[in-house]
Amino acid sequence: EALRLVDYKFKTSRISIEKKYNLKERHTVQVAKWSIVHCLVNILINAIDASEKNGDKIIIEVKKENETVKLLITDFGEGLSKQTKDNLFKPFFTTKQIGKGTGLGLYIVKHILETCEGKIDIKNADKHKGAVVTITLPIKN
Repeated sequence: EALRLVDYKFKTSRISIEKKYNLKERHTVQVAKWSIVHCLVNILINAIDASEKNGDKIIIEVKKENETVKLLITDFGEGLSKQTKDNLFKPFFTTKQIGKGTGLGLYIVKHILETCEGKIDIKNADKHKGAVVTITLPIKN
């Protein structure tokens, strides 16, 4: 659903998407559908914006790890400066040009995930420029 909602943004950029997950594998997490879609749309738009100058793709991975599901979204943009990393989840902090972002997206995403016992972590990619956003959600049996 989130990919469908940001499809227009992919089509107007030169960014492709690489999916590394199996749709037949199902894991149950307890989160409202539109809440997680909101989170993913925000993260995908940020990844596209970060990749527009240097990147050519975004990778989405889904992994089961112990009793959690991890969603990893990797971009190939500039990566994060220390100042940016230190301020990512603060309200009204943005690296976007005036009029392009409110600085509330990741702040809201973090709070949505915390309400369903989830976590978000953003770090620089190890093997290339860019960033990796990891969302971790507990599996509900």
